[in-house]
Amino acid sequence: MPKDELAGKNLDDIGLADANMEESDLSRSSLRRSNLRHANLRGANLTDSDLRDAHLQDADVTGADLRGADFTGANLEGVDFSRANTSGARGLADNDEVLAGIEAAEHSRPGAEKAAALARIDTERAAWESLIDAIPVGWIDLPNAIGDWSVRDVIAHISAWQQPYLDEFLSVVQGTPLPPSGWPYTFEETETQTGMPEAEARTQAVNDWIHERNAHRTQDQVLAEASLQWTMLRAVVTAMPDRLLEQAGVFGRLREKSLAEEILSGNRFTHFHDEHESGIRAWIIRMHGRPAAG
Repeated sequence: MPKDELAGKNLDDIGLADANMEESDLSRSSLRRSNLRHANLRGANLTDSDLRDAHLQDADVTGADLRGADFTGANLEGVDFSRANTSGARGLADNDEVLAGIEAAEHSRPGAEKAAALARIDTERAAWESLIDAIPVGWIDLPNAIGDWSVRDVIAHISAWQQPYLDEFLSVVQGTPLPPSGWPYTFEETETQTGMPEAEARTQAVNDWIHERNAHRTQDQVLAEASLQWTMLRAVVTAMPDRLLEQAGVFGRLREKSLAEEILSGNRFTHFHDEHESGIRAWIIRMHGRPAAG
């Protein structure tokens, strides 16, 4: 029987070991007790199919549609569930090995929102690096570029305020405690109370502490730290399960936003864009005689 004529058929006890059933339509079919060991079911449509007590050891269901399928009692040892849609499938919840495989598959594939978040990070990083590359070697250390600060001071300042967010992202992804910041005030005493006089004073105290702490760091050290943070942010998003990336309230420092929303809205990058970018660009124009690219 051609594999495109199998939908809705009674195929109980059939022997399909090692069969190539790639992209077959097996929806609503009964495959109870069938031998599907090592079968290629990549991209197959198995929606609402009955696979109770079937033998699927080492079968490949990569990208298959398994919605509503019944796997109760089936042998699923070694099945590859990568990119398979298992929504509403039965008989999987009581199999820890299978659930671990499904979860690992979910972690490894980027959904549309994750892909968009990664693309946004790459775009922002490229724009940042283009701006930094427009500054000749040695200029980053020049004093009084932006107020009393050098561009190196500004970069170190931006990185310091970025780090508490990265620390929390990594803490959640890795399941580890937040590291101590060493700040004179907690992050929450400054960032979450913006606009309150005492919070503004604390923020200034933190900014002074950051400036003093970074005063003796070299240009190369400060630039390397900023580059590493871009890499860390991308790595966190890549490693994070889609559902966690898109879930609001996971990260206290994002104030009820999801990390995906924080990135895609551009909010993760506003400290640089809103508070420091125009000053750096204006300084480059004054010093360089032409606008920076970007």
